[in-house]
This record gives sequence, C-alpha cells and structure tokens, in this order.
Amino acid sequence: MNLSSQVCIAHMLCFVKRYQYYLDQAFVDELPCGPRRNWGRVYTYLLKKQTFLCRNKQLMLKSPDSTCHAVELLRLFPDGKFINIYRNPYNVIPSTINMFNKLFAQQALQDPPDSDLVEKTVLELFKRTYQKFFAELQQFPADQMVEVRYEDFEQRPIEYMRNFYEHLGLGGFEAALPRFQEYVDSQKGYQKNHFTVRPELVRKINQELKFYFEHYGYEMMQEV
Repeated sequence: MNLSSQVCIAHMLCFVKRYQYYLDQAFVDELPCGPRRNWGRVYTYLLKKQTFLCRNKQLMLKSPDSTCHAVELLRLFPDGKFINIYRNPYNVIPSTINMFNKLFAQQALQDPPDSDLVEKTVLELFKRTYQKFFAELQQFPADQMVEVRYEDFEQRPIEYMRNFYEHLGLGGFEAALPRFQEYVDSQKGYQKNHFTVRPELVRKINQELKFYFEHYGYEMMQEV
C-alpha cells in the first residue's frame, strides 16, 4: 500500500545502494514535516479508497513496518485499535533474513547486497523498531492496544481472538467465530520453515537485542 508514497521502506528492495535512506523512511514520525505530511495524505487516501471498495467495513491492516511508525498511525487515527504480536528473536531474525534475501534476488534493480549487509540491516531494523516502540507504548490508551506472544497465540488462536475482540471493544465475535474456526482447522497441517541459527548470529542477537529479551521475558541462548 505505501508504495504509492516515496516514503516507503519497500523501495529499499529495488534500490540497494540507498538501503539506509529507505530503511529510515519506515520511521515516519521521525521524518521532516513535509515528507511526513505527504505520507499521511497518501496513506489516508488509500485507506479511504479501500474502505469504499469494502463497502464501509472496518479495515484490518497487517504490515510489519506499522510497528516502526505506530505512534504516527495513532496520531492519524486516534480511535484506531492496535494488536502487537511479538515473537522470539531466534525465530524472527533468521526468518526475516531469509525473506529479505529472496526479495532482494527478485526485486533488486542494482546488485543484491551480500549476506553480511542483509544480516546487519535486519538486526538494525528490529532493534531500532522495538527500542522506539517500547519508548512509545505509554502513549497508547489501554483499551486500544493489546499485545500477545506469538507462541501463545499459535497454541490457542480462538481464545486469543475472543480476547482481542473483548479488550478492544470490536463487537461481532460470535458472528465471525465460524469463519475463524474454519480457517484454524484448515491450517492444522501447515508446516513452518525452520532455520538453524549460526553461533555468530546468536552472539549478535544476544548483543543487540538484550533489551527485547528482558522486556518480553524470552530466555537467551548460550553462546558457543
């Protein structure tokens, strides 16, 4: 959706040499006033179009970069509801590195970055995102923000969906329950990708993301 704006981290996948510039674009509320306002206009315009196409139904948006500018979204939509699903970094980081490597290979208009740069970029983005997010959490009204551990949600998705609806005051859960259950049942045979975390990557994750482990209570792996 944000590809309609010049302020978009996804452009990093095409223009590799300016990866740092486009990475910074994800943190919209840290940008100068002009680009920030332009992003807000484009984003709001696209949501209005999507709302029209969906016959005025409430939209649910899922995008990892939303965590980078959650406060800006709250400013634009003061009645918005937010769900943060957080996950063990030893799973997220290798998975994201794998995803970036595939996307760079498909979309880069310049020579794809080497593996060290991809790893550095993923760690930098994750660290910067959550340091910022933790510093801003108190700005979200309690009845508009809910957080859940991915590993718990995965085990009891229907229970947590009910909690989301109740906590955020969404309404209509019972009517939607059959569709939720149908989807959950259809995913029972799904097999996730599994990645081996190299000792050097474990060391970097422990070094860069100690604050994240402490905040969410994940246990850190021993370095070899």
